[in-house]
Amino acid sequence: MNSVENGIGTGAKPAGDDREKAARDWWPVAAEWSDEDLARHLPARVARPATIRDAKAALAEAASAGMSVVARGAGSGVVGGAIGVGGHLCLDLSALDSVKIDPARSTVTAGAGVMAGALEARLNEEGFTLGHYPQSLHLASVGGLVATRSSGTFSNKYGGIERLVEGLRVLLADGSEIDFRAVPRSSTGPWLLPMFIGSEGSLGIILEVTLRIFRRAEKRAFGGYAFPDLAAAIRTVEQGYARHVVPAVSRIYDHVEAQTLYGRMGLTENRPLLIAGHDGATAIVDAEKALFAEIALENGADWLGEEIGNAWEAHRYNADWLIRGNEGPGRMADAIEVAAAWPDLVALNDTVRQAVAADCAQFMAHLSHFYPTGGAIYFIFTLEEKDSAAAISKYRSVWQRVMELTLKHNGSISHHHGVGLARADMLPAELGSAHELLALVKKALDPQGLLNPGKLGLKG
Repeated sequence: MNSVENGIGTGAKPAGDDREKAARDWWPVAAEWSDEDLARHLPARVARPATIRDAKAALAEAASAGMSVVARGAGSGVVGGAIGVGGHLCLDLSALDSVKIDPARSTVTAGAGVMAGALEARLNEEGFTLGHYPQSLHLASVGGLVATRSSGTFSNKYGGIERLVEGLRVLLADGSEIDFRAVPRSSTGPWLLPMFIGSEGSLGIILEVTLRIFRRAEKRAFGGYAFPDLAAAIRTVEQGYARHVVPAVSRIYDHVEAQTLYGRMGLTENRPLLIAGHDGATAIVDAEKALFAEIALENGADWLGEEIGNAWEAHRYNADWLIRGNEGPGRMADAIEVAAAWPDLVALNDTVRQAVAADCAQFMAHLSHFYPTGGAIYFIFTLEEKDSAAAISKYRSVWQRVMELTLKHNGSISHHHGVGLARADMLPAELGSAHELLALVKKALDPQGLLNPGKLGLKG
C-alpha cells in the first residue's frame, strides 16, 4: 500500500500536524477546544489513498483492526461532520483528483478529492460551468459537496448538488464497491443513488462523482433593490415564482446584514436589500430582469442599480467574518441555515430574532435559496463571552433554540450545511419515523458501525 501516506499498514507513525489537522473541520466549537478536547478527537492514523484500490485496502485494514473510519475531503464543513471519535482512521481522499470532461454527454467525472474551485476553473476553460457556487467553492472538495448535500448561490437556476449528480461510485463498509452509472433519467425501480447524497460518509464513502455541466451563459446581469421591510422583499421573490420569473440569484438581506453592501457602495441606507442575478441568453436575461423589476417596484422597492449586485458578486466567496469571529477564547461566530415554506418565513425570522438576538454580540439574517414552495434563512450570530466554556455554553443554547423554533414553524433544521455533530441530536425530531428507516439502512450497510459513527443521529 505504498501510495498511502501515514496509513495503517505502512509502519509509519502519523505526523502530529497531519493528525491535528484531520481532527477538526470548520465547526466553531472545534476552534474553542482545549488540548484535552483535541486529544479526544485525534485520529490514530491518516491514510491518503492515491487510487480506489488503495482506499479499499485502507478500509479493510481499519475494519480488521476494529477501527472506525472517517472520510475527509477538504475539511471545510462547519457542523463537525468530519470530526471523529479519537483513535479512528482518517481516510483523506484529497489524492483522488482525476477529472474527465465529456462535452458530448454534458458531464464531468471527478474524483472525490478534486477541489470544487479548481474543477469550475477547468470547466470554464472548456466553455462549461457546473453552476454550483457555494461560498466554500475554493475550500471544498467535490466529494464533500455531495456528502453534505451542498447548495450554491445560483441554486434558483441550477439547483442544489442533488440535481447535478448523474453517477456515483461508493465504497461500502464491507469493502464492496457500488457504481451508479450516469444516465439522464431512469425508471428502473427506486432510485438508490440519492441515499448517499447528504449521507456524510456514514452509509458509504464517496470515491467518484459524475456531474451535469452546462454551457456558460451568454449574459449575466445583477441588480439591487431596497425594500420597506423584509416581508415585501420575500413577497417579491414568491410572486416571481408564481409568474415564472425566477432570477438565477435571489438574496435578501435584513437591514443589519445589508450594511456591508451599502457601505461598499457609499450608501446611507437602513432598509432590507435584495440582490437579483440573471443568467442565460441575452434576450432572456434582459426580459427576466425587466419583469422582475416590475414585480419588485409593485412591492414598494427602490431600484439601486447594477453596481451593488456586481459588488456582491466580487466578494461572494469571502468568509473572513467566520475566521475573525472565531479568533480568540470566548469569541464565536456561526451561520445557522434552515428552510421553511412561504407562509412561515417571516414569522420564523421574527421569532428567532426575538428569542436569541439579545444573547448575541451581533445578530443578522439573510435569505439566499428559494423554491416554488419557500426558501432558506441564514441566521448569523457572534458571541463574545468571558472564556471558551461560557462561549460554547451560549453557542449551544442559541443553536438549540433555533432548531426548536424552526421545527415549531414546520421548517427543516438544515438547508445545506448538513447534520454533523451540531444537529445530530435533533435529527430524530426532524425526520420522525423516517429516522427509524435511516437506522435500518445504516445497520444493513454498516452493521459494525465503522463509518463516521455518531453522525446523522445514528449510534456507532
